Amino acid sequence: NIQQRMSVVKGGVLELASDTAFRVLVLPAMGRGLFATQPVLAGATLLEEAPIVSTPPVRKVRDGSWCRTCCSPGQACGHVHPEPELGSVDLSPLLGYCEERGFKWPLLMVRLAARALQKGRRRPPSAGSDEALERMRFLCSVNLKGREARLEEQREVLLDCFKRPRGDSVLSIDWYMDLYSRIQANAFRLDLVDSAAFGGEEGSSQSYQEVLRRMLSQQEDGDGGSAVYTVASLFNHSCVPNVDVTFPKNDHTIVMRANQEVRENEQLTITYIDTGADVEERAARLAMYGFRCECEKCREER
Repeated sequence: NIQQRMSVVKGGVLELASDTAFRVLVLPAMGRGLFATQPVLAGATLLEEAPIVSTPPVRKVRDGSWCRTCCSPGQACGHVHPEPELGSVDLSPLLGYCEERGFKWPLLMVRLAARALQKGRRRPPSAGSDEALERMRFLCSVNLKGREARLEEQREVLLDCFKRPRGDSVLSIDWYMDLYSRIQANAFRLDLVDSAAFGGEEGSSQSYQEVLRRMLSQQEDGDGGSAVYTVASLFNHSCVPNVDVTFPKNDHTIVMRANQEVRENEQLTITYIDTGADVEERAARLAMYGFRCECEKCREER
């Protein structure tokens, strides 16, 4: 596992591999961030990481056209389904609920719920810990005050998938809100390319414009998957980032590459939003993360 080789979370503390080109520092008013421990060349790969949890978009889960294990379009990866963690769980109530309301993160929550229930069935229940859940609790969270009713509604649909009672003590509303707040603060969109965008069959030909049109349509339809990562989630935002987020394997493996030369001790940043928008729109989109961007671009445009 790529993620396990380069980072370990023990007792809420992240331990990075000794050859990692960055370190974690805590900044006033910004929290944790990643800083280069050496000069970095433009184009250098800084991180390759598998997610803590991931899911294809709702429509791709329903039609089975994306792998539910690694999110690879077309399932050419060879993973076996259904996945062990979900087993015979009936996802239909949750899929219908998410499709109707345009939600996607409950599909991450159902996977974490399966892990929590598996942990609770161990004898004794406290023996060992689930690595995915421990990594999730390492991540930062946002304040969900005022959203309790909607999240309780989501939780009840999730309980129906597992045929669990409303008063379930393992999947309590506090448990649900705690992990959901971490998903909201840290989830990445998986903008992967469906093979249909390239005509599907080898040797078929399409114009560049047609391929681009299909790819943009795929994004506009909300067909991106979702994933949460341990180390990638520590990259802070800037509207002039020095690191690009890529998915070169066309699955849920994230790769971070420097898009310019980075000095030693310089902070490594990515963008959470479309930086082509005006400063007011950028601020509105960043509000869900609970901070105001103070990068050079935003200060100049205010």
